Amino acid sequence: MELEFLKGSFDPASDTVEVRGGFFGWGSEAPDMVQDPVNPNLYNHTAIQKATVGDELPGYKFYYTGGNWEGGDNKTYKITQEDYDNGFAVVARPFNDASLDNVINEAATITFIVNTAGAISAVDNQPFATVNSVHITGASAPFAWPDGGWPDADITKMIAMYDNGTNGDAVSGDGIFTTEVTFPKYSPLSIEYKYGINYGDAATNGGGNDNENGVGTNHFITLSAFLESATVENTFGSMGTHTLTNVVISNNVPDSIDISVTYQVDMELEFLKGSFDPAADTVEVRGGFFGWGNEAPDMTQDPVNPNLYSHTAVQKATIGDALPGYKFYYTGGNWEGGDNKTYVIKKSDYDNGYAVVNRPFNDASIDAVINQDVTVTFVVNTAGAVSAVDNQPFSVVNTVHLTGATAPLQWPSGGWPSSEIDRMIPMFDDGTHGDATAGDGIFATQVTFPKYTGFAIEYKYGINYGDDATNGGGNDNENGVGANHNITLAAFLVSAKVENDFGVMGQHDITGQVTGIEKIEIVPTQYELAQNYPNPFNPTTMIRFQIPESNSVTLKVYNMLGQEVATLVNESLNAGTYEYNFNAADLSSGVYIYTLSAGKHFSSHKMLLLK
Repeated sequence: MELEFLKGSFDPASDTVEVRGGFFGWGSEAPDMVQDPVNPNLYNHTAIQKATVGDELPGYKFYYTGGNWEGGDNKTYKITQEDYDNGFAVVARPFNDASLDNVINEAATITFIVNTAGAISAVDNQPFATVNSVHITGASAPFAWPDGGWPDADITKMIAMYDNGTNGDAVSGDGIFTTEVTFPKYSPLSIEYKYGINYGDAATNGGGNDNENGVGTNHFITLSAFLESATVENTFGSMGTHTLTNVVISNNVPDSIDISVTYQVDMELEFLKGSFDPAADTVEVRGGFFGWGNEAPDMTQDPVNPNLYSHTAVQKATIGDALPGYKFYYTGGNWEGGDNKTYVIKKSDYDNGYAVVNRPFNDASIDAVINQDVTVTFVVNTAGAVSAVDNQPFSVVNTVHLTGATAPLQWPSGGWPSSEIDRMIPMFDDGTHGDATAGDGIFATQVTFPKYTGFAIEYKYGINYGDDATNGGGNDNENGVGANHNITLAAFLVSAKVENDFGVMGQHDITGQVTGIEKIEIVPTQYELAQNYPNPFNPTTMIRFQIPESNSVTLKVYNMLGQEVATLVNESLNAGTYEYNFNAADLSSGVYIYTLSAGKHFSSHKMLLLK
């Protein structure tokens, strides 16, 4: 809590700190944390939760007296192999993830402006009959969130806005409300906030005080280290991230200097999954500073740690500057996925004259990779497909190919030259390779991602690759450059399917998930099928069973009509205790029966899926 104390928002003598969330409760029932006797800035609370490797613990946030919540999404923690082996985990973070390198260096005044013309209440979905008052609240002091439900009594936590020509308001009575808020030194760079109309007036507030948008849907702005003042203009109900205007930077910002920036990438997981050969492949750092093609510099293998590759370049910058975007790349069209990476110069970098940008390739870690090979069936419907190059419908769809950022997927070079069709994976509309019906314009292929592949998979389709007469003006014809599809795998996934429409990009759900079975090193003395945990569940639950001798084992799931809906295990297993992570994403809410059959032994339990 050090930075909250330094900026004057937190008083350890009178304030309490709590951990609130899905496990503890989101209100005052959540437990107080205990001040550490050695480090008075540190507060702790320990709780026992049931979990296995790869499980995400329920979302939580730290909170302290006066409606002071952490901003942003709920925080979570994923159980690592080390946590599981040790039987304990430590979740240590500063409040709001703040550090001296991501807070403002002096007080900054922001003018908040909101236009209420045509405003609609998010509670009753009706236009406000009148707008008598507007208030603003948020996650960083002097903002303070009201309690759950935004009770009338918490109007004292809200900051009033004005439409009377004062407090920064330009024109009186025009329905545009304004206020000026000063954030103290050490406030976080990310500011989350929200407006409310007619707070506390049940006759005119549209059914409730939290009436701008749904719970957890807020506005965001990003300050900079030496910001002195700025303005943000909003329309009531239009949430998201907004750009500051009228920005004034303090005269205290130091001049730009030459900083030696060392880029380091850990290639261990790429090597383990067999995609990267250090004897034959080269690693490069490509980007706005280095160039995005072959002109980018090769990185040098570290003589002590052969998994580490480095390159140092001198760049001119000052505190808070974001260096040009970049990505790591290695031989064969193997790019990192996702958005371009960047790095913001910290005060310590500036003071030292050097910075180290150290990341694993694709930000992968042993706790965020698949634990066995995973086969994904990609399915794309080309009905009505339009080329993103010439914006015309394809006259014919002879072929569809798949490419992407994670081996065995690999991107073609810039412009997707026809000569690089060998980097593309062909898809099929002939009833094979996962295709359901031949000749229906829906193409499919099956791709196996090797063990140690990261969870995030980025990909894209192309129609009639290499055929200039029918490819609609180019091979990269599904959508604009950088507009791709994304799916997320899971640690114990074995197989899954994703269904797409050509040209509809973004994050997609995977279906038909089969997850792996894990053996626990406990020798049992009898047959046993345990109650699933959690129960009720949505959509995953763990089923544990034990067999005292080698046997042929089946683990199946039935609905209440006695119809089999899933076969989870059907194989010979050695004596042992096993856990199966069952994903019911494709099933509807209701009661299901799961059964264990092993030799002459049979047992069953009921479980409840609540969506």
